[in-house]
Amino acid sequence: MIARSWCGATRAADADAYLEYLHRTGLAEYRATPGNEGVIALRRIVGGRAEFLLLSLWTSMDAVRGFTGGDPDRAVFYPEDDRFLVARDEHVSHFEVVHRAEGRAASTAPVVPAAGAAAGAQAADDAARVRPRWAWLRELLREPLEPPRPC
Repeated sequence: MIARSWCGATRAADADAYLEYLHRTGLAEYRATPGNEGVIALRRIVGGRAEFLLLSLWTSMDAVRGFTGGDPDRAVFYPEDDRFLVARDEHVSHFEVVHRAEGRAASTAPVVPAAGAAAGAQAADDAARVRPRWAWLRELLREPLEPPRPC
């Protein structure tokens, strides 16, 4: 599994409008792309700016290429982004997901590729019954890897 991160910022006054715009554009396009395993959008207001961090999960780099239409390292932008964004990363970062835990009762087993589509579907069904969606991110955010930095 691949985690893809992108960071951008708007004026604080535009934070809600930009979030609505994200729902209509990038977040909707993530969901519509085969191989997307989900996305979480994070926002914080700092000094008059709203910083957004998008973390999307993908089954493979080929799935990421399906979203980007080519170069997986280039950020994808939409027609009205210039209206909102006062800062943005032109490139994204990709990480291999090497551990994923969701909630207190979750397994701490490493992430390994499923043996075929049927096994993957069964694992997804099992995961949906056992733990809440996105609970894994709470664990990820408990201990930052490095000091916070502005977008």
